[in-house]
Amino acid sequence: MNKVSLFILLYVFAIFTSSNSASESDMILDINGKILRTHTTYFLVPVNHKYGGISLETTGNEKWQLGVIQEIYNLHGGSMALFPLNPKKGVIRVSTDLNIAILFIAKSFAKIFEFI
Repeated sequence: MNKVSLFILLYVFAIFTSSNSASESDMILDINGKILRTHTTYFLVPVNHKYGGISLETTGNEKWQLGVIQEIYNLHGGSMALFPLNPKKGVIRVSTDLNIAILFIAKSFAKIFEFI
């Protein structure tokens, strides 16, 4: 009976020590292979390169009711900053809870860049 108890104890110990649940999740990389950092501004690039980034526009009858939309061209909007709910670590990992701040250029100002 003593050998069976010892075997079960070693089996349970082996299961808990080899568990991947305690390890940290993978870091997210940008298109250049660099680690995504918090409090850094990034520009959204669509996968199919047909459309632009994201921006804010009025979506309803209310003047100040804004919604997130996808722009037609990359020149209008698309910049965003990532702020995790737990700001202690400066790296963004898989399944990190984030607040996303959309930083956009006014369309009248963005038209200047079309001529450059």
